[in-house]
Amino acid sequence: MKRHRTGRTTRIMLETDTKTASDAFRFAENAACSLISLSILCGEVLEHDR
Repeated sequence: MKRHRTGRTTRIMLETDTKTASDAFRFAENAACSLISLSILCGEVLEHDR
C-alpha cells in the first residue's frame, strides 16, 4: 500500500515537472522574443539619435 502511494506521488511529481518545464520553456521563449524586440527597438533609437 505504501509503495503504491509513493508511486502515485512520483507520477504526479513527474507530470508537474513536465508541465513546469514546458511553461518555463514557453516563458524563456517569450522572454527571448521580448529581448530581441527590445534590442531592435533600442538599436533603432540609438541609430536615430546619431
